[in-house]
Amino acid sequence: MAFEAAGIDARRALRSSVLGALLAAGCGDEELAQLTPKIRTDPEVVTLADTPVGTSAEHELTIISAGSAPLEVIRASYVPREGEPASMDLGVTVDDTLPITLAVGQKLLAKIIHAPRDAAADEGFVRVESNDAMSPVLDVPILHPINGGVRIAAVPDLAIADAEAATSGGVRTTLALLDLGLVPYGTAKSETFHVVNLAAGTRPLVVTSVRLRDQTPGAQLSATPNPEPDGVALPVLGPSSQRAAVRSVELSVTFTPAVRGELVDDVILIESSDLAKPTLEIPLRASSEALDPPKLRIVPERVDFGPVAIGASRRTTITLFNDGGSTLHVGARSISMNPGVFALVGTSSAVAIAAMSSLALEVELTPTAGSAYTATLLIPHDDGARATPAQVPLTGSGDSVEMCTAPTTDPTEPANGQCAGAVVRTPIALGFGGNESRTWNDAILEQEGDSDWSRIQVSVDAGCTLTGYEFTAQLAGLTEDTEVCLHIGHCPSLERSTCASNGSRARIYVSAFGSTVCDDYGNDVPVLVEVRHTSGALSCTPYSVNFSAR
Repeated sequence: MAFEAAGIDARRALRSSVLGALLAAGCGDEELAQLTPKIRTDPEVVTLADTPVGTSAEHELTIISAGSAPLEVIRASYVPREGEPASMDLGVTVDDTLPITLAVGQKLLAKIIHAPRDAAADEGFVRVESNDAMSPVLDVPILHPINGGVRIAAVPDLAIADAEAATSGGVRTTLALLDLGLVPYGTAKSETFHVVNLAAGTRPLVVTSVRLRDQTPGAQLSATPNPEPDGVALPVLGPSSQRAAVRSVELSVTFTPAVRGELVDDVILIESSDLAKPTLEIPLRASSEALDPPKLRIVPERVDFGPVAIGASRRTTITLFNDGGSTLHVGARSISMNPGVFALVGTSSAVAIAAMSSLALEVELTPTAGSAYTATLLIPHDDGARATPAQVPLTGSGDSVEMCTAPTTDPTEPANGQCAGAVVRTPIALGFGGNESRTWNDAILEQEGDSDWSRIQVSVDAGCTLTGYEFTAQLAGLTEDTEVCLHIGHCPSLERSTCASNGSRARIYVSAFGSTVCDDYGNDVPVLVEVRHTSGALSCTPYSVNFSAR
């Protein structure tokens, strides 16, 4: 107790004298607050040589005062690894009496005495206690690699590492950096590697934990087997460990970018029983590809239905195009004003449009009075370069003109003989040998020479085979002389046309040989149906068109 008290008094006296000297030198309070002691050792790891049993060897360790204030070294001693007994073959001595204060830059020599009594590994730490506030207890590893030290390493491929371990040069292909490169937004990329024991002896390496230093969002790290909480012991990699149940810890890193243009600059931290490298650090690099944003284009940008007979309906198609490089999200569509007159046909729920894709919308006008109507189609979206919701003006009017009073022309139709204003009809699906009939209430022939045009998508599952397929159209419900014509293609470029009169069938035969129809359309054929009054009295009644395929 007297020795300990004397030591404390000596340290207090030393601190007082040092402080007095600094004050005498003109150091103010702020300058004194910035002066800090710091400890450093040379070497940072003590590696024992292959000392023969029954002899002894000394290994030097220099303790250095490397801060901006004097360093007080309180104690230097040997301590074993955690959980292991102390080695009777190791000891630590110091050339001076402790505690001792070292001026800035001054050094103190310590010696590690190694006197092996057997071939077992002799490892542990030189523990140096000081007044370094950042490292008050510094443990300098003592390694004995020849007699069983461990060495952690990361290898990209376990099979390659096995092959190299069997050569005289040992394992050469190790992993120092994991770079996942560019990862497109909305996708994920994974890489795996292995943590192994490359020791020269036989002692197993114990991996205790793995983690990401910064826990980067979108980055995930997993280990097989999981070293927590008990650790995973790995044998020395080589032929002798080929049959071991666990030879490595496989780490898998997956990066799923959370935002576009994200950069990953993280570190994979692997803690183990390797005293020379207790934490193996593998830098992790990755970035997310900055894809072009979505871009909304609307065709047409405004719709004029023109005059529509009261009680009749007319539909038109509005197409939403995504010309961007990433998905366009479109919210629920709606129509402002005049409900029941303007209406969306089909579902209007939210939808995602992939890059370079499109979505067709159908809008219908059904006037209830002979007046003008206006409304706006509202389209919410996430195209950041365009105001949302996008607005498509809708106009049209109700026409109360009495039908079938020659020479009045049907206001719902385009000029005679023109397909550009064809009314879009509900698509038809025809099975092989199937029939389908359509009656259109707004399709009435009012005068001699009058034509109705309708546009239909006809799906025929008979297919474009070696023998081709044939579909027909025939009128019903008319007493006057009429003609029905089938046209294949898009107005005005019609590829095939055929007509039939007085109740006969208009037929179109599509062959697989020498026909661009099969090449262009396959089983889904755009068809324009033209019905024309050729002569005779007007019936003023809707007519039907019967379709069949074989």
